[in-house]
Amino acid sequence: MRRARTLDEIIQSELKDEDSRNEYVRCAVEDFFENGDEIELLLAIRQVAIAGEGLSVLSAKIGISEDVLGSILTGKEDISLETFRKILSALGFSLKLICNIQ
Repeated sequence: MRRARTLDEIIQSELKDEDSRNEYVRCAVEDFFENGDEIELLLAIRQVAIAGEGLSVLSAKIGISEDVLGSILTGKEDISLETFRKILSALGFSLKLICNIQ
């Protein structure tokens, strides 16, 4: 009997190439600004990290343990803006703030 795939496995199969990962993060950021759900954004970043080099490589790049990184990316531990910037940077993204003051 064939085992059913988990949601994580399905998402990972869709994030095999860099373009797909970039689009996934872009959509997650848009959703965050529309609905404010930070956990959804962090989980999307977690999926992209796993699909790329993996959480262990990412945690080594940013200098925190894999356990702490996992807790951050599942919303179990608070994240500072600096750590968020480091995670994005290590994944090849940048964080820019554009203000339109009227």
